[in-house]
Amino acid sequence: MSNARVGGKAIASESTSLPDRTSATLFLEDTVQIQLPGGEPIIGVIAKTWHDLDEQDIGSEIDETIPGAKASPADLKSFVKTGTPPRPFYYFTPSAPDNCPVLVHESECTLLDRAFAFGDAVKRSLTSPHAGTVISIETRIELRPAFIDRTDTTGLSQAGVKGVLESELVFVNEWNIGDFVVYKNCWMGVLDDVFEEVTIKLSNGSVVSVYDPGELKIPISGDFTGDGNGSPSTTAPTQTGGRKANSAKLKVLTPPAQLSPGQTVVVSRPNLWRGRWIYGAYDPSINPIGVVVDVKTVSLDVHWLCQNMMVTGRFIPVERPPSRLVWDEEEMPNLIKFKKSVGGVVDLQGNPFTTVRQLASGGDLQVGDRVKFADLDAAVEKYRGAVKKIPRSEMLGFDVNTFVVVRTNMKVRVLWQDMTETIEDCKSLVPYLNVDEHEVWPGEIVVIKPDMAAVEEKNCWNRRNAAVERTVRRCVGCVDLGHRHSSWWR
Repeated sequence: MSNARVGGKAIASESTSLPDRTSATLFLEDTVQIQLPGGEPIIGVIAKTWHDLDEQDIGSEIDETIPGAKASPADLKSFVKTGTPPRPFYYFTPSAPDNCPVLVHESECTLLDRAFAFGDAVKRSLTSPHAGTVISIETRIELRPAFIDRTDTTGLSQAGVKGVLESELVFVNEWNIGDFVVYKNCWMGVLDDVFEEVTIKLSNGSVVSVYDPGELKIPISGDFTGDGNGSPSTTAPTQTGGRKANSAKLKVLTPPAQLSPGQTVVVSRPNLWRGRWIYGAYDPSINPIGVVVDVKTVSLDVHWLCQNMMVTGRFIPVERPPSRLVWDEEEMPNLIKFKKSVGGVVDLQGNPFTTVRQLASGGDLQVGDRVKFADLDAAVEKYRGAVKKIPRSEMLGFDVNTFVVVRTNMKVRVLWQDMTETIEDCKSLVPYLNVDEHEVWPGEIVVIKPDMAAVEEKNCWNRRNAAVERTVRRCVGCVDLGHRHSSWWR
């Protein structure tokens, strides 16, 4: 009883053009755990399936994909060539950006959580005729600190915290690609790109805002070691990763679209010495690996959609704002983010929301996301011993109180077609991927077609007469047969 995510992939209506999904076990955005031979368990998300309806853009990452234990070279070659995993394989992206994406067999995956959005159609199984709609979402999050202080002997900086409500968290990056924004309460647009200034801390304590953040890379897990205070060491890499090397000395990966404090990055030496030095100065003997301590928005590219016409009085056209907004103190008050409800219209128990924060009760975060508490002091008080606040004075004035989502547990409230409502664990549901346009849902307004009543009456009359005629024929046959048999016994 589930369906594709709202605003997600398109839904085809002709079953003849669809792959046979009745044997599908995993779906887009499922959170799963895999274990590569000789390695530790890895948690990540299914980013592409063999039964996808739409082409999912995975860009250059497809060339960095490594095969799982059951994927043959031919399977990997087919995936790289077509962009679609062969059946029954899935494209798995790890939550940690320093791990490689994997072409993995469905039997190698353990389902941890399943993502749904407010308004999704769901079922309890792919073959069930009964469907429902998600009307409320609540997600509990497990976090770990993104910025780990390796000199902390208490272990608090590395300890995780469980059971955090998603409504208590916000993304580290205030502006994200795809956000809807409103300019001067007049024009609405969507963010096409976000340009940021990235500041990193090197192993010798120097701090620099790099010249070109777009050239930063992520070192493959195992190719570097820590040196305290969240800084990488100056020692050479001791272990190779599973991908093709982008560097002769260090294997690196393409970074995520937006970086955040706590992430380790590799930077070229020209990018360092051309940067803006905040503490210290360029030293060619220092290994060019650093930890991000600050990310600041510089400018935004906005695709403007329309002007707000819901204004009082006479509508007055206003000139379209510039496509690129330079983010300064003068422009900041003019732009606000459009807040939408991702958690539904009621809470999990069916009670109406009473605060704006409840609108973000679930459905937005997944493993690997970088977040911070909306109210850190309240979180320190609530999760005693599990959440530690790192003062700015200890980090040269930077706020590094960021966290990584390591696990999610989503529950949803479903309104079924028979008007009943139940609370379900998302792992017990599946998306309703091919919703019939003639499906009827609670709350929909329907009318009988103008001449359908007469047609139905005529059809009913024909059916009744046909049934009577069949009954009479059978009865007559029985009577005749009875007469013949009775004559035999005389």
